[in-house]
Amino acid sequence: MNNEQLLSDARTARRYLNKVISRLETGDTGISFMASHAELEMDTVKLFIDQRIGFFQSDLMTATDMVMALNDPANSEHLLVAEGCFTAPKIGRMVRKLGMYGEMINKGKKSHRVLIVRNAVKYDTMSSKLKYDEYVTQRGLSG
Repeated sequence: MNNEQLLSDARTARRYLNKVISRLETGDTGISFMASHAELEMDTVKLFIDQRIGFFQSDLMTATDMVMALNDPANSEHLLVAEGCFTAPKIGRMVRKLGMYGEMINKGKKSHRVLIVRNAVKYDTMSSKLKYDEYVTQRGLSG
């Protein structure tokens, strides 16, 4: 293991310990000190959703949006794991475990799987076109 990797691991450990200290100070006693890497990744995704970090401000996202936000160096202070470890397939597995679901929406020749991150009841009654339009609006994209 080289010095750069050791430094990265130390920073990740410090961030995790800071989160643990913060949670303990607020009375949260449901903390596992023996969390696996997969659990820390899942906790990171939950943290980003709960605190609406980066693209996670939106209710509707794609797996690519999630990967970009989680791997964005600007958001690294919120990570409980090393930067760059999130991939679209990994996000897909996490999303299923979290009970989120997506809808394949066709837009011209392109298809997008738009994931409903929060407020599912609000989006359940929307048509696919309205969901896609809302996704574009939330992301600030041009249609």
